[in-house]
Amino acid sequence: MLQSVLEAWKLSLHHRGSMLKITMPLVGITFAYFAANAVAHHAQRRLADPVVLFWAFATLYSTITAAVSWHRLLLLGEPIKAIRKWHSADTAYLKGSLLIALIATAVFIPIVLIMALIAPAPTKTPWGAQPAAPVKTMLALGLATMLTVAIISARTMVLLPGRAIGNKMRATEAFNYTRGNTFRIVLAMGAAIAPLIALTQLIQLGAAYAFLFGMIAEAYQLPAVILLILVIMTIQVIYSFVALTMASVLYGKLKPVTAPVA
Repeated sequence: MLQSVLEAWKLSLHHRGSMLKITMPLVGITFAYFAANAVAHHAQRRLADPVVLFWAFATLYSTITAAVSWHRLLLLGEPIKAIRKWHSADTAYLKGSLLIALIATAVFIPIVLIMALIAPAPTKTPWGAQPAAPVKTMLALGLATMLTVAIISARTMVLLPGRAIGNKMRATEAFNYTRGNTFRIVLAMGAAIAPLIALTQLIQLGAAYAFLFGMIAEAYQLPAVILLILVIMTIQVIYSFVALTMASVLYGKLKPVTAPVA
């Protein structure tokens, strides 16, 4: 799987221009929303519901079309368009994403119920009812959640690239294609995105330390916050595309693409 990780990074860096091209609409939508929110906050008002709904729709539209375009670029060599019409492949991709979310929810609910049953009862204190062992409970629940997400992602991740190129793969097919490779896929995905997660955490810790101990003059705090947001957003964009690339690479290995599909 190390070869797949290196291939995913190589492809992501090779197509960095296309990555920038298809993320610009989403970045523009995000900044427009934040700007409108800041203006509304300054005027002591809240954004109108139609504006929020439009932002949510535009974000979903841009995210799905960008992901589908990226998969089709890697698997079919289809040229990237920054803004394009919604196609049937986008609908299939959205349905596939919802299906994976539904599967994750169905698996996760029993975990929550079990944790609720085994968790110690709250104890009464002068400050109100407090959990008896919140740290242990939260750690156990967090670990169970991480394992659930990792396993489901490993077993279903090839479904989305398939749907992006017109192969209306079912969840059962995705499970069949990844059978016997769950552990290796989890390790490969972790290895592919771990450096970016670690970098994000280091930057956030460094920024928190700098602000906490007054290492940044008050006059430069706002520019520093804006710069921090831009850096974190950039890393998150790269993180997302590396994950998408990893899914395409694994799909190509488990089910080789023979011809373009509309």
